[in-house]
Amino acid sequence: ASGVTGDAAVASNGELQSKTVSGERTTWVWRQDKQMASELAVIAIGRFDVIEGSITLTDGRSIPSWSFMDSGLSDGNKTTIRNRVAQLETITKNLESIYGAYPGNSTGVIVDSVPSGVNYALETQDRSFFPSASSVNGSTLIHELVHQWYGDNVAPTTWTDSWIGEGMATWGPTHYSSAAGFGSGTSTEQSYYSSW
Repeated sequence: ASGVTGDAAVASNGELQSKTVSGERTTWVWRQDKQMASELAVIAIGRFDVIEGSITLTDGRSIPSWSFMDSGLSDGNKTTIRNRVAQLETITKNLESIYGAYPGNSTGVIVDSVPSGVNYALETQDRSFFPSASSVNGSTLIHELVHQWYGDNVAPTTWTDSWIGEGMATWGPTHYSSAAGFGSGTSTEQSYYSSW
């Protein structure tokens, strides 16, 4: 957006290999060593506040976390995003207890302001894309993280099989929030029965 200040940054899949400053330009080099379907690639170039850290997985492995949020977002929205990024380790460990070891070598989110016609999140590999702070704050974060196992790590043979990834990612947040999962809400079965 015009008038937005903040450092220019480039977010992508994989692990950040280097940031090289040369005058007024910075070259960002990302490397993805895991197999990746072409539809899971992401690149976001803009003015971002970058949140760097790491999370420790259930098996004790520590992986880097890079999250990017549009510098033009309000302070309230940035606080919402920071709070959700701080929950990545807990959510990922909980999901590991359901789906097995986290399949990636890094994690994080990208939250960028986009035109209203592009108002959907994407399960891009390692760090999912969100069009707003409210979308990363709700169950959509869990939905997109489930995709790291189903939809990214296990991709469909044909597009008619996309229900495998979407089915698991739709079921995941409902189960996560239920008493049988990690919350105290209605059972997964009752939630779906009521919605039907």
